[in-house]
Amino acid sequence: MANENEQTSTPPAPATPNNGAEASKAKNEAKNEAKRKAKMEKFLAKQAALAAKKDATKKEKDVAPKKEKEPKVAKPKAAFVNTTPEGEKKDMSQSMADSYEPEAVEAAWYSWWEKEGFFTPEEQDEPNPKG
Repeated sequence: MANENEQTSTPPAPATPNNGAEASKAKNEAKNEAKRKAKMEKFLAKQAALAAKKDATKKEKDVAPKKEKEPKVAKPKAAFVNTTPEGEKKDMSQSMADSYEPEAVEAAWYSWWEKEGFFTPEEQDEPNPKG
């Protein structure tokens, strides 16, 4: 009896291990392809909009009259007059210049340094053995 049951029943179809996975993979690939197409269309639309905007601004620049740059006019410098007496400390009551001006900054300092003795050598009690 056991033999009869085996012969009358139809054998099941051979099962492949990836049958279900392949079907879902194909389905996902279709979804992904649709997403890629939508993304590419959106990208191309943005690029077209940017190109149109660039063309519009270029046309506006061509139509609008170009402004000529006005040359910068240098402010005339006031002539520096040293009011500090010879050998006295520099008078700092005047307003300072916007930038470094050696004549104004260094005026009267050298004579004051000489008067104060900054350039005279110092005497030592015993000579230096090194020379």
